[in-house]
Amino acid sequence: MPSELDVFLQPRSVAVIGATERPGAWGSFMMEGLISSRYPGAVYPVNHHSSTVYGLRAYPNIGSIPDPVDLAVLTIPEGSVEQAVQDCGAKGVKGITIITAGFGEAVEGGRAREEAIAKLARAHGMRVIGPNVSGAFNLHARFNPSPSSPEHLLATPLAAVSQGGFAFYDLLAAGYARRMGVGKFIHTGNECDLQVTDFLEHFGKDPQVQGIVMYLETLRDARPFLEVARRVAREKPVIIHKAGSTSGGT
Repeated sequence: MPSELDVFLQPRSVAVIGATERPGAWGSFMMEGLISSRYPGAVYPVNHHSSTVYGLRAYPNIGSIPDPVDLAVLTIPEGSVEQAVQDCGAKGVKGITIITAGFGEAVEGGRAREEAIAKLARAHGMRVIGPNVSGAFNLHARFNPSPSSPEHLLATPLAAVSQGGFAFYDLLAAGYARRMGVGKFIHTGNECDLQVTDFLEHFGKDPQVQGIVMYLETLRDARPFLEVARRVAREKPVIIHKAGSTSGGT
């Protein structure tokens, strides 16, 4: 049965807002990941300074893209995020992944801005991952808007949900030589809207997923998480690493 969260793992089209060819920029990481994985859907770079990005026609804003856009990935300065979310809503985007940092994890008042962004997105019927996200991928669909090189990724029937992106990327890079990996990955970031529980439930219903691994730092709503985990674990294994449970880890 289709899920509203499918848009984050198998969209028909994706716009990278802030797409660039500048080395080391998040807009470059996202574009390189999508192109190198040979993503079969439509990719729309959004860059108001360039007419092309990585050989693809670029658009000055998401509203100027002539075709429907399922997913928008935001790699722009934090001061521009609210307007971009508003523009995505006007465009009819279904999901937004906010790579941009500088919110609740960094500044006073950042959490209030996150809540306002989530409220704005909900008013337009959109769901949000992030902010402060490093990416996601679904190797079974050749979808990889992430900084992880395809050479370090292996499409297995495992899925991963992580609150700490780079901790998991390091694990993927280290495990590849041992033929270890995950086929689907979500980094949830600051969780202004969607949380780890939502994706645990999503992967629990996904027939392509035979097991789930999770890297958790904190749980905002522990009781719903435990209820979902108990239900999912009856059908497939769920392995959780809780970071910060010792003084050294903290």
